[in-house]
Amino acid sequence: MLIDLAECVRLLHPDPNIVNAADEAVYQLGALIERLNTSTDLFNIFRRAVEEGDIQPLDEVDRRVGELLLADFKMSGVHLPELSRKKFVRFTEELFRLGSEFMRCCDNPVRILTRDIAEPFAKYLTNVGDGFSELHTPLLNYDDHRLRKFGYLTYFQPSKCQETKLKNLLHYRDAIATLVGYRSYADRAVQKLLLNNSSQVESFLKCTLDTVYDQAMKERSELAKLQDGHQPYIWDLPYLCHAAKDNLTQLNLSQLTPFLNRHQVINNLSIVLNYLYGVRIVETEINPGEVWHDSVTKWLVQNDQGSTLGVIYCDWIDRRGKVSDSHFTIRCGKQLPDGSYQQPIVVLSFRCRDRCSDKAYFTLSQLENFLHEMGHALHSIFGRTRYQHVSGTRCATDFAEVPSNLMENFMYNPKTLRMLTEQADGSSMSDEMIEKICRSRNIFGALELVQQILMSLCDLKLHQQGPEVENTVDFCRSLYSDVGFECLMPEQTAWQHRFSHFIPYGSKYHTYLVAKAVSLLLWRQSFEKDPLNRQQGDRWRRLQSFGGERSVADLLEEALGYCVSPSQLAHALRHQLDDTFS
Repeated sequence: MLIDLAECVRLLHPDPNIVNAADEAVYQLGALIERLNTSTDLFNIFRRAVEEGDIQPLDEVDRRVGELLLADFKMSGVHLPELSRKKFVRFTEELFRLGSEFMRCCDNPVRILTRDIAEPFAKYLTNVGDGFSELHTPLLNYDDHRLRKFGYLTYFQPSKCQETKLKNLLHYRDAIATLVGYRSYADRAVQKLLLNNSSQVESFLKCTLDTVYDQAMKERSELAKLQDGHQPYIWDLPYLCHAAKDNLTQLNLSQLTPFLNRHQVINNLSIVLNYLYGVRIVETEINPGEVWHDSVTKWLVQNDQGSTLGVIYCDWIDRRGKVSDSHFTIRCGKQLPDGSYQQPIVVLSFRCRDRCSDKAYFTLSQLENFLHEMGHALHSIFGRTRYQHVSGTRCATDFAEVPSNLMENFMYNPKTLRMLTEQADGSSMSDEMIEKICRSRNIFGALELVQQILMSLCDLKLHQQGPEVENTVDFCRSLYSDVGFECLMPEQTAWQHRFSHFIPYGSKYHTYLVAKAVSLLLWRQSFEKDPLNRQQGDRWRRLQSFGGERSVADLLEEALGYCVSPSQLAHALRHQLDDTFS
């Protein structure tokens, strides 16, 4: 688990020297793991233990985890000749370097000659001297459509440096996949998922696109009304969707904000969790030197008997270089030799302006992100696996995202939203305000869903084609054009050069959509009518406890009562969209 701790330090610590040391630690540990995964001596000893039996008899759990570890060996080419194994290790080391460099550059500002900037836009850039200015964001939230267009086209212009890194990344990923016998990196990446081959994934994405296409077109036409009938482009969507949502829901932020006091919402969440799972979250003191920033808070997750199940650290304040809206398990749960259980330790990172206090408030989007990350944290803490290799979120990527997506639904249910936002004096939101928030979730949801589908398709197709892709800009734009959404990827733009998800989620970005669909099916079946049903809560908590000890298909079949198909997943996503414009 050292590599998970080092990764957390690398992405959150404010001291650049410590970040650099953690970066090197992640690299060295990753290289060590790949060398161990290609050790034939280690593999043969372990294989004999799994296949022929160990000193102690193996039960079903031992065999399942043993088979997962053997599969990891084989995915790393342990069965290959020595020269090929060494090549695999060399390729993976190069991939780590490329991935780290690509991610580091995803948020880089764009540097422009100051004299080349049109006068109306100059004030939105930072003058850095020597005749240059920098653009740090794509400027998508301004009411001037010319500024939005300038910001998007400038910020997302193709980068030769990032293009080279991305093509090299695709080349080396394809090389390690074909080295160990896969047709493509995409096929290697998805084999442990619910949709366990790239054809199934493509079928799901295209089926979803077909089911939401008409709704997305209606939403686009509705947005065109806000700019004199001109069809919106990708740079218009965030601003226009936000403006149209405000117009439709008429949410009054000044009336809303007092009910989003961060400290009170957390106290209320503890009450909701106690109803649902029989657990509560309790803030506790932090010892000197225990955390990396003075804004970090520490909670214990305790059961009804007062026993601590796990620990959560929350890093609230946004800082330059810090990764936000993230979950890290820095110590997994596992069965200890004396029969006790090692408590999981989790870190959550957010993007807030203020430390957690009586005077800090969530926005609606921050509250949704908070619940999402809490879903991850509880998944880690509810894990009760024998081995840490499969604890909590160390499971198939699509299942790992289900608890977090399910948790978001509690914000958009009238009963639980009222509970989460009730104030200490007993006051609560009006019925009208609650109805507006619940409705706001899926207005213009089809356009957002289309963007996620297209990014997922590009991710999948790039990793299917690998080194055959001559230019990722032309490749992605052609894909957008083929499905009728070239407006979402204008010429001479390259969103993929800033798409950091390529690194941890290569070929697997679609798992967000799969998990969202599964969570919607689970919500409707188990929680929609009675969101605080303790029987359903205990059942769902038990299913989370297995982590990766059981296959994702097995867990979901027990959760839903049937084997879910790509078509059912696609229609689950369509069903939740708002039909205001139909």
